[in-house]
Amino acid sequence: MNLILGSKYVVLASAGKKSSLDEWKTVANQLNIVAENLEPAGLKTGYHNHQLEFTPVGGQRPMEILAKLTKPSVMLQLDVGTCLEAGSDPVAWIRANPGRIRSIHCKNWSPETSKGYKVLFGEGAADWKNIFAAPLQTTSIRLPVVKWAPQIQH
Repeated sequence: MNLILGSKYVVLASAGKKSSLDEWKTVANQLNIVAENLEPAGLKTGYHNHQLEFTPVGGQRPMEILAKLTKPSVMLQLDVGTCLEAGSDPVAWIRANPGRIRSIHCKNWSPETSKGYKVLFGEGAADWKNIFAAPLQTTSIRLPVVKWAPQIQH
């Protein structure tokens, strides 16, 4: 299906909550195996972060484990909103992982409890100017994904 649609990436949206560094190391190993299996078909794999990947486990952030232990061909899709909500700096993350952030989920977030993810693009905590400038210095973003998810009233 991906090849029919012209999409070269198969992205894991979540590995679920893991309670140890060893579990995150297993996820990294599984991503490497998937990457090897997809490569002959002309596909690549990636991982989409959420808050928990930026929340330390055993003194280390799971995203750091994934970045360190996965092959360079494994894309790290940065979800800006969840990165911010977890207290991490998306610009620093992009700069620390040159060539790995090939897709950015441009989701905004506000620390105001009443707003959270219900903010318009450009009105939340994201420093979009520097977020978009950082990859130009380190890699080329191939797929910016913009998402606005307001609370729907029924």
